[in-house]
Amino acid sequence: MPNFSNAETYLADHGIAPTLQRIAVIDDLYRHRTHATADEILARLCRQYPKFTQRTVYNALNLFVEKGLVSALNIDGVSTRYDFDTRFHGHFRCTRCGRIFDFALRRPEGVPCGRVESAQYYAYGVCDECAAKN
Repeated sequence: MPNFSNAETYLADHGIAPTLQRIAVIDDLYRHRTHATADEILARLCRQYPKFTQRTVYNALNLFVEKGLVSALNIDGVSTRYDFDTRFHGHFRCTRCGRIFDFALRRPEGVPCGRVESAQYYAYGVCDECAAKN
């Protein structure tokens, strides 16, 4: 997991001007590990910053993805979700409740792939909590 103790410093260390909006968005992603959509992030942030706009959030998220601070997922085929954890891992989506969970993956050994620049690993099924309800 990236070293994150202060949002302002974290952004500055990655060459991003730490504006109030960017600090709020990256801090929200760090605190809420729910693989949120831009609209979900905006809804949370508007409670504290009522003048934030959808464009503000999208601009920050696009910059974070471009700089490699955040991963963009399209696990449901409908909406883009954002993940603060950019380490090598997969995503599992429960087909009943819709929640998304991270799962560990091992890097393939002996594969001459040099440097992997982008990869998405998705799995679908029923999470333990939903399975226990039946």
